[in-house]
Amino acid sequence: MLKKEILKTIALGLTALLFSGCVSMQPLSNYARSGDTITLSLGGTNFAPSGMIKKENVTVQITDALGQIHTAKLRKLFRVYSDPTSYYATRQKVGGSIEASSGRMQGQWMALIDLIDPVTSTNLPLAVGDASLNITAPEIIAPNNWGHGNITAMPIKILEGEGSPNSLNRATSPYYDMVSALEPEPQVLVRLDETTAGGANITGVEYVFSYIQADFNTLYAPDVVLMTPNQNVQMIKSKSLQDDGTVQIKTIILGNFTSYYYQEMDVSIVWDAGPNYAITDDNWMNSLQLVSSKYIDRDGYTLPGLVPVLTKIR
Repeated sequence: MLKKEILKTIALGLTALLFSGCVSMQPLSNYARSGDTITLSLGGTNFAPSGMIKKENVTVQITDALGQIHTAKLRKLFRVYSDPTSYYATRQKVGGSIEASSGRMQGQWMALIDLIDPVTSTNLPLAVGDASLNITAPEIIAPNNWGHGNITAMPIKILEGEGSPNSLNRATSPYYDMVSALEPEPQVLVRLDETTAGGANITGVEYVFSYIQADFNTLYAPDVVLMTPNQNVQMIKSKSLQDDGTVQIKTIILGNFTSYYYQEMDVSIVWDAGPNYAITDDNWMNSLQLVSSKYIDRDGYTLPGLVPVLTKIR
């Protein structure tokens, strides 16, 4: 069970979902000491067109009251989604006010930031007074100016005294760091290119993937997961070991994917971060492949010419 501090942090993070699609106007706690941990939203999940914000690509800088610029440490980066019984999740419709302002069925990218030097782990020498945070990452598109804040100038007040990073303590001792376990694992995104779909209305998808079993940790071998929280989208999958040592994953997805919502068909092939050998952005296709794909329209006919794109995003 998490202690009060981390429960408060996660609760504040989930509260941001009331404004899903928006970046923070300011950190969820708008004051801190040097060394403290702060929480903020980097925006809705659709702010990353690639499907992923890579933690190692994010730069966090803080400009203090004297105009000095310091680089802070991005400690954790993960996505959160709305309660499935919430107004946001149950009232989605084409042209609705929620979609118009925040997008459909998206979550929030949440960041935990320590106000320490990312190399030396010493507290930043921040001047007391009004400061501003500047968050940049190549995967984040620039949000519009209506209700979305500005991730290049988020105000925060620096207080006197020295703090320390939140230990995220918990009463029990599980085998893993519960907050680290929220961060994305290595994965390949499988997405239909909307420009080739031609406005087709798709109600079913069948994928067959194959991976080399010896290349992965057998306890945490590749699995296929839906990337949408839409409960009207359903997935059935099965695994079968082949004679050549590969494993095939057959995946069937059912839904109502009009030309507006192709990304609700997105799946990711996810595996544990500790494979038997290093799987990189350059060699992953040697261990993991798409065998076949098929898209079905509302009348049950196969739609020709539709081929998904596989991209390693983490």
